Amino acid sequence: MWVKVMGASLYLLVCDICGGNMMERNCKIICLNCGYTRDCSDP
Repeated sequence: MWVKVMGASLYLLVCDICGGNMMERNCKIICLNCGYTRDCSDP
């Protein structure tokens, strides 16, 4: 999930499960807190 940072023109990736920060790696998005993974083929 993309969340807009208040007062800035940038967005952060936030985990759907725990709300932690996520990191993009190739075709995957991985939560740094709980390890939840999304793939580019996920809707």
